[in-house]
Amino acid sequence: MKKIVWLFGQPGAGRSTIVRELYSNGEVNEALDLKDQSICYADIPYDRNSLYTDFNTLKDRRRDVMVNAELFSQDNYEVLLLRGEFPDYSDAPESTINRIMEVYPEIKQEILLLCPSDLNILLTRMRNTEWFQKNLEQNLRKYPMEWLTFAVKYMREYLTRFEQYGCTLYDVDTTDGYYIKQYRRNR
Repeated sequence: MKKIVWLFGQPGAGRSTIVRELYSNGEVNEALDLKDQSICYADIPYDRNSLYTDFNTLKDRRRDVMVNAELFSQDNYEVLLLRGEFPDYSDAPESTINRIMEVYPEIKQEILLLCPSDLNILLTRMRNTEWFQKNLEQNLRKYPMEWLTFAVKYMREYLTRFEQYGCTLYDVDTTDGYYIKQYRRNR
């Protein structure tokens, strides 16, 4: 069965790193029942600053993800890894996860929510990312710990809603490696 595995997390949570880990076909693959499956990754670039404010950027993002889902539905890969962003899970009917469910009901969707258990670690990692460093002074004011705490909670609350539509959700602690600390079976 084909499946899309969404990788969600704030900057610095370990999304890029887990892609490399999944390609190595190691312990994480086994824990997620992806052992020996053919995996592809669609890296859909975007401008982080306009993703949340520019309607055309949101539309382009959704279109690009849907094109990748269509190509995936027709190829021989078993797993498509997608780096999830806000428009993919927003509760609007046009969210990308909902759209894929409608258009490709035969493709199972799983969600990995990556986050270190200690948000201070995540804040440090986020501040060391390239996009954060580009506008360091502005980003230090714009993204304090209070924002990060809210953003992590908000993302978790929204992603949990997709369980009712058949998505499997994994909560992955990325403090030191990848530890699946909570697994929720669909109800």
